[in-house]
Amino acid sequence: MDLPDNSYELFFKQGSAFKLLQEGDEYPRYYFVLNLNAKFDSVILLSTSTTRFNSHRNCQGGDEVHIPVSKKDYTPFTEACLICCGRPLKEVSKKNLTEQLKSQKYKRLEPLPKDLLQKILTGIAKSKVIPPIHKKMILPEENNI
Repeated sequence: MDLPDNSYELFFKQGSAFKLLQEGDEYPRYYFVLNLNAKFDSVILLSTSTTRFNSHRNCQGGDEVHIPVSKKDYTPFTEACLICCGRPLKEVSKKNLTEQLKSQKYKRLEPLPKDLLQKILTGIAKSKVIPPIHKKMILPEENNI
């Protein structure tokens, strides 16, 4: 089923979620749009989840930048995972992401619950790894560090 061109704007909202095989990925991942004004930005900043907890043991910021998530917290997940704000975000051009979405090789997911999104934003604010330019695109002005 082809969607009208403007339907992709639904994905360009903070907290939107989808599952997609991005270039460089080994398998389809859950992606979460973090941009505060994604509808107007030309670059989309994406966070993802991982079940590889051990590879994040030594992240700068420790537990302050790690958000554990269970199926109870976000029902589309099939197992417990971690959203790490202590690693760089995936930066994708809106044009390229739109083309990938048009390929219809994705699964649209329910948006992140507000409380989970707020935990991620708090982790982003505390992260020493996320560049200030990205924080400005993600966080409300009063939360930029």
